[in-house]
Amino acid sequence: MTEMLQSSSGPSSLIGPMQDRTTGILSYNREGRWQVKKVVIEEIDQAQIRLSVRQDDRQPVQLGLLPGHPVGVSFKYGYSKILFDAQVLQVDPSGRLITLEVPSQVDIIDRRSYYRVRVPEGLKVNVILWPRSGNLSEPASDRPFWTGLLVDISAGGAQVALPRTGQQTEVNLRPCQYLWVRFTPLPYQRPIRLVAQVRTVLPTADGSAICVGLQSVGLEASKEGRQTLSRIIGVIGQYARMNQQASLPWA
Repeated sequence: MTEMLQSSSGPSSLIGPMQDRTTGILSYNREGRWQVKKVVIEEIDQAQIRLSVRQDDRQPVQLGLLPGHPVGVSFKYGYSKILFDAQVLQVDPSGRLITLEVPSQVDIIDRRSYYRVRVPEGLKVNVILWPRSGNLSEPASDRPFWTGLLVDISAGGAQVALPRTGQQTEVNLRPCQYLWVRFTPLPYQRPIRLVAQVRTVLPTADGSAICVGLQSVGLEASKEGRQTLSRIIGVIGQYARMNQQASLPWA
């Protein structure tokens, strides 16, 4: 399994994969809140990339983007996923067409890193979740939080089990809510922090815990975010090797 981002420089890395109206994801931070839009790659040359935003007829497009705004883009290509960040050059008055500068570098991830890997048996990985709101760069000390255990992880998200004990009997999380997430993958490592969106909130079969499915948000939109993603990919590889070793007959 790939454990690091592979980097490639120059627009030639993108022209081939993006010639056939590839569908991708555009992410950006607007007034302290992460926005995620589905886009289609319409055209690319040596200097510019033109995207169209896929519109839901029930909701008008409200991007709130201006020239110079940094954004992140990700899309699938073969057995890989390509990520890069870029600046907005122009936004059509309709809000549906966006022109970006061509990035000087893109990062490539093996799509197998997006398969979920369970936390190895016997390893207890504590996770803290805080509700995210406003322009705060980190959780406020007086904000409520939830504590749980990491169940599985991938480059795209994670599953966390929140035990129904003590003051955590009722878990009032909801799908689409944004959270700060912090966990330490292995005891000797530094904590990983990221922003994630709640996708699912479901009780376990015995009702003793709530399983929260999380999707990471915005990691492709900055160098720091991709460094965090690289660390997560490394953790996935470590967990996969530990699980494989535990399954060997002599383990």
